[in-house]
Amino acid sequence: MPMNELEMFRATWDREAEQTLKLLRALPPAQYDFRPDAGGRSLGELAWHLAELDAYMSFGIDRGQFNLDRRPPDIERPRTVEALAPGYERVHREAVERICKLTPEDLDRSMAFFTGPLTVREILWTSIVSHGVHHRGQLSLMCRLAGGQAPGTIRSKSRRDGRPARRGGYGLDTGHAPDSGHRRLYRSALRPAAHRGTARAVCRAVAVSLHPRLSRGDRRDAASVPARAPDRSREASAGDDANAGHRDL
Repeated sequence: MPMNELEMFRATWDREAEQTLKLLRALPPAQYDFRPDAGGRSLGELAWHLAELDAYMSFGIDRGQFNLDRRPPDIERPRTVEALAPGYERVHREAVERICKLTPEDLDRSMAFFTGPLTVREILWTSIVSHGVHHRGQLSLMCRLAGGQAPGTIRSKSRRDGRPARRGGYGLDTGHAPDSGHRRLYRSALRPAAHRGTARAVCRAVAVSLHPRLSRGDRRDAASVPARAPDRSREASAGDDANAGHRDL
């Protein structure tokens, strides 16, 4: 039987929570107070914000209203890196218990949110899943800046000749080593003028730079144009072997 939307959300949420736990367990133990921006969150504060998202969003949905004056229970921030992952795991489990009370009919219910009226559906997908992925990306970068090794976000299968796939730069298991063209694309993609204030061009530049079937010229040209519908004929001609390392996302 196909999953309904609420079941699909819970499966997606739990899958993202597992990725978050991997990152929390990889944080450098001595870098809880690492803060690359004096006005921003520290490593420990940003890590715990991921737990706060699950707690506050699920608590507000469960109560039927959102109010920062009413804190979810047992949400105090741990003071060591080692305690972050177990704490997040507990908070997520309690949040799941709250969301499990919902029925598919609840998804269209409108609620007064901090930014204005939102449906429960919008809060679940945007304020929990998308918001959490956004901050996990920030934490992954901060982990590297603090000297840690964040888990790779792209997993590459072993090479068919039996040798392990090479680990690419930038923390990605790409199956091939980055060349100078990759590095130029990363640098240009991160310049504000290149992505015009959005993450779309950054993601596109990264994606095309990792594709082994594109020449350097093709990667450069593809990164310079707006995102468009994928070229299915190119994908079909690439073959299974070329794409094997990029399917298991």
